[in-house]
Amino acid sequence: MIKRTLLSKIALVIMLFYFMNLSILVQAQGPEVKFDHVTIEDGLSHSFVRDILQNWQGFMWFGTNEGLNRYDGYSFKVYKPDPNNPNSPGNILMETIYEDSKGILWLGGPVGLDRLDPITEQFTRYQPDPNKPDSLSGNSVTGIVEDAQGILWVATNKGLNKFDSQTKRFTHYQHDPNDLNSLSNDEIITMLADKQGNLWLGTKNGLNKFNLKSEKFTCYLPNPADPKKSLSHESIRNLSIDKKDILWVVTKSGLDTFNLTNETITPYPVEGFYPENGRKAFLEDGTGATWNNLSTVGLSKYDPVQDYTTPKTETFTRYISNPDDPTSIKGNAFFAIMEDQADNLWVSGWDTGLNKFDRKTETFTHYLHDPKAPNSLSTNTVWYMYEDSQGTFWVGSTEILNIFDPNCRW
Repeated sequence: MIKRTLLSKIALVIMLFYFMNLSILVQAQGPEVKFDHVTIEDGLSHSFVRDILQNWQGFMWFGTNEGLNRYDGYSFKVYKPDPNNPNSPGNILMETIYEDSKGILWLGGPVGLDRLDPITEQFTRYQPDPNKPDSLSGNSVTGIVEDAQGILWVATNKGLNKFDSQTKRFTHYQHDPNDLNSLSNDEIITMLADKQGNLWLGTKNGLNKFNLKSEKFTCYLPNPADPKKSLSHESIRNLSIDKKDILWVVTKSGLDTFNLTNETITPYPVEGFYPENGRKAFLEDGTGATWNNLSTVGLSKYDPVQDYTTPKTETFTRYISNPDDPTSIKGNAFFAIMEDQADNLWVSGWDTGLNKFDRKTETFTHYLHDPKAPNSLSTNTVWYMYEDSQGTFWVGSTEILNIFDPNCRW
């Protein structure tokens, strides 16, 4: 009798353990949501989408390898270069979509800058012309920013450009070896603006601060003689500014923080550092925490309670995939980080599917491709994510564009 009771208790414990783990597994896999798939057959000009924007009209715009696509909720309209139409775009490969304060779309690519009036649907091409010294300085556009005065600044592979909207002319700012206040290098990789009236430009050789009033450059480079003013490497890959006025600088060899108040630089070691994980390397969430995907061994979060003066790896919390824990993050190499309108954090990358992070439990829910479910995520490798004003997610791979509402269940 005692032996039978003991066996019954053991069986009960095993059953409880099984169902507890089954519950965790089901939770980790996430609720069933319906993914709609959009392909070339549906009118998309190319399956690889490089940039996404929803403009003031509510249209979704997609920059692809084969032109610009506008989606109105029902169908696509594609804009491509047409040699017989001067009002068509100059770029076929659309890398950057930027909307200015007047609702004009500016499109950057490898063959110049395109301006699109979304009302008339007329394009204006701006390309380098050796016979016009006030044309765009470089053919490859790497950044577009509108300042507080409504002036458009365009970064290229051959310097910085200021656009005069009245004369349609460009003023060039390029490296001058005889001027210490000039741009340190003409090949600009990334550009952004701060709240103090400066542009920050990451180049192949140095970080540049450009004062919009004085129009003077200040360059920051590796300087072992002054560690507090020294970058980890001269080649800049990415820039991001958080709400605490800290500039995060991704260089070829590491991660630095630049305090905009006292202009001190602090290096931060990153295990498995890999700076080529895409443009969406940083996200500051609603709590003030800074997330980055610069490592090949997990996702990193910086606690805002900590300061930026001590270069310790302990200041980062790293989330690493654990095959024995179904609620851990899936994958270790990530391309994109996004916070949605409901303050949920989403992470995607190489063979990761979609990871949704629960801040209260510190666990992840996974949305994965299921070959038996035609309305599941089309692939587990996700390059980008975008949430529109209605809370709909646009999720892309190299093959199919996925659309889903995370709050809509089957």
